[in-house]
Amino acid sequence: MTIAPFAFAVFARVNSPKARPAWKACGQSLWALSARVLLRAWIDHILSTLSAPRRKANMPARRRSDEWGLRGGGPAWPRRGTASALRGRIRNAEIRIHASGFARGASNPKPSLDIPDRNCRTIGTLLSAQGRIRALDYAPEVSAEVISSCANIVALAGAEQMGEAISTGADLVVAGRATDTAGIAAMPLMNGEDTGAAWHSAKIAECGALCSTKPLSGVVVVEVDKSGFSVEPVSRDARCTPETVSAHMLYENADPFRLHEPGGMLDASRARYEAMDSRRVRVTGSEWIPAESYAVKLEGAAVAGYQTTILVVVRNPRYVGRVHDWSKKLQAFVKAEIKSRTGREEDTYAFEFRLIGLDSALGDLEFSSSAPAEVGVLAIMTAESQEAANELAKLANPFLLHFPLDGDEELPTFAFPYSPAETERGRQYEFRLNHALELDDPMDAFRLEVMEVGRG
Repeated sequence: MTIAPFAFAVFARVNSPKARPAWKACGQSLWALSARVLLRAWIDHILSTLSAPRRKANMPARRRSDEWGLRGGGPAWPRRGTASALRGRIRNAEIRIHASGFARGASNPKPSLDIPDRNCRTIGTLLSAQGRIRALDYAPEVSAEVISSCANIVALAGAEQMGEAISTGADLVVAGRATDTAGIAAMPLMNGEDTGAAWHSAKIAECGALCSTKPLSGVVVVEVDKSGFSVEPVSRDARCTPETVSAHMLYENADPFRLHEPGGMLDASRARYEAMDSRRVRVTGSEWIPAESYAVKLEGAAVAGYQTTILVVVRNPRYVGRVHDWSKKLQAFVKAEIKSRTGREEDTYAFEFRLIGLDSALGDLEFSSSAPAEVGVLAIMTAESQEAANELAKLANPFLLHFPLDGDEELPTFAFPYSPAETERGRQYEFRLNHALELDDPMDAFRLEVMEVGRG
């Protein structure tokens, strides 16, 4: 059986005088609370590695997926230990999994694959020709132009990459972009527990107590074995029920029964959720379906422009009742003013409205017919630079404040909630890649670094 407690951040060097103030300052945050609750388990894990053989820092293990340890034989998560034994003994080793990607500019500090910028177009064409990159649902086909336009491309690490990092014997693993479940599923898989249960438990536990009756209460503990898993909240005020646990399969997932991960798919359509008592739930019947080929998801974003926004509040009942007509007329009028004053064509910028309080979230899908007392009209101007977006937004400013529904009526006056009315949003990105990259070996697009830190 594998017991897997989860925290997103743990300060390993708790005995360092410099670390104590930082640890204390973070104590009130939710993540620090999670880390503090689970620190004992992490200490146990760290202590278990102190006496274990260590590979050289520059020689991380590389094994093929069928040799990785999915059939067992990996290190078990320790369950006992004493915090006092930690004093003076922690070797602050740090592993970083650098997610794959195409680095485009030294100013981007995020982890990325070591592919020089000049090779982006060649690499993109090569991978596309070999059929290694495939579009996911509703994503366009990839091209060299799409790849070269991305500011950064990352591949989501899976359990295999996490397992490689854990296998180096490091005390802490610091990962780049990864699936939410990968870090949780890795240890049960390395210990040879049921594959379906390992992935399903990871999905349920990925957001801590969100699978309980008290979603903001902290974290949960899952126990994975050969036939299933159990889940229990750490907080005494929270309970896990079959309903709260099964419902989490809907969270950030298009299909409530299936979850795609690197190397395969979790099928929970036959899973059974049974209450063990008033706080714990037992889950069985989860199935892991291996994929024909191993693939990781690619995410890529490109700069779409720079934005400036203006918010104006409309309360006049007549204008509130016809705010769609008013906003369409205003949009056409402002675009004509931009053309006459600056010579800009409409395809060199974007100008749109969001009607807050009416249909800003759902747009044409809005089903409510109730009339609001007021509407917040959010004007969004996007251009090739921040200076250009600011200039165009300032041009629109007076018309947002005084623009009539009909040309033969007096000018209305609306309200800016703050001044100056323009707000710079800076550089804006849009997704260009939502694809999968097939790999011969799970580690082909990833690298590990093992570092010793904090000595002396």
